[in-house]
Amino acid sequence: MLDEIIEPKQIIIKRLIKYVGSTSLVDNLAPDSVLSYMVRQAIQEDTMSGRVARVTEVIAGSPNSFDEAIKLAFERANKTLRNITGMKIVDMSVMCEAGEIQEYRIRVEVIFVLE
Repeated sequence: MLDEIIEPKQIIIKRLIKYVGSTSLVDNLAPDSVLSYMVRQAIQEDTMSGRVARVTEVIAGSPNSFDEAIKLAFERANKTLRNITGMKIVDMSVMCEAGEIQEYRIRVEVIFVLE
């Protein structure tokens, strides 16, 4: 019965670590709590799994906004790449013509875990 409860908790903890970050999550827990132990164990398992990631660069543009350009970059990368874990905005620029912004451009690094 206890294993049935612990297993889903470990899955939830691993997801929390992925999205929140291991350091900030552990720092906010009581050091002697069961949850703290489970989080530390999940972090150790994750680092021992030997995941390897790759970074690729994508450039996208939108006539409307930087937000839309970022979404376009992600949507396009997501069509080709699997296991995307994050994106880092490397550069933002605008193309101007006749005193008006014509296009919002972004350059991002897409991080994904290799299978």
